Amino acid sequence: MQNEYNCRLASDELIYLTIHIEKLIRHTNTN
Repeated sequence: MQNEYNCRLASDELIYLTIHIEKLIRHTNTN
């Protein structure tokens, strides 16, 4: 059960990082 929670947490962090990186790339391309 704890392992399942860790997997879900890692998945959420991965999604957050992906969105953050996309924002950085768009910001860089705008300049």
